[in-house]
Amino acid sequence: MEIKFYRIGEVSNSQFNFAVIFATYKGKWIFVRHEDRNTWEVPGGHREKNEDINVTASRELFEETGALNYEIEPVCDYSVTIDEVTTFGRLLYAKVNEMGPLPDSEICEVSFFKMMPDNLAYADVQPILLRKVLDFLSGKVLKLLEKDKTRNINIINFIRNYPIYNIESVGDSVLVRGISDEDWVYISSKSYDEFFQLIEGVDEEDKCFAVIEDWMLPHIVKNKK
Repeated sequence: MEIKFYRIGEVSNSQFNFAVIFATYKGKWIFVRHEDRNTWEVPGGHREKNEDINVTASRELFEETGALNYEIEPVCDYSVTIDEVTTFGRLLYAKVNEMGPLPDSEICEVSFFKMMPDNLAYADVQPILLRKVLDFLSGKVLKLLEKDKTRNINIINFIRNYPIYNIESVGDSVLVRGISDEDWVYISSKSYDEFFQLIEGVDEEDKCFAVIEDWMLPHIVKNKK
């Protein structure tokens, strides 16, 4: 198997076979389970005849998760070649703001993970695509954080030097999950409203926090042991 990546625009719409969407909801990755499988996969599916690939992505995201309100953007295009047969896909990232009921489809379960689960469908492909999405998100938040580099130097260095498995941003605020000696949560925010939106996905499993300002701490530890 060979995977190649392309800049947006290098692959024509008629060449696309499918769209794949790595989506987050309240700081966690959305994975779905097909009724015929016991493995997890991200939302996605095949392009219908003459359908624009971005329409495919939005349609599949709704059909497979019930997402009602979301922001979606293309990351890159890619191809997979197996036994000399090549197919093309568009890779996208979506931040879901509102979930609705799961539509009637072949998807029987939707779940949320801070990091990619072990029991994967397409296990040779999905981790590679997630790394591409995380590189894309890292590039965007680093530009934002570097506007106030002195204040954000610790979180900038963490993103650049350690494995990151989740990035969430709201306005000018950022939450990053990654691993060094422990699983760490780094937060950069100057806004109460944005901060509260970021920590909606924080739970009991999140124990190590960094770059926490005094005003943040009472809200992070509230109702937690």
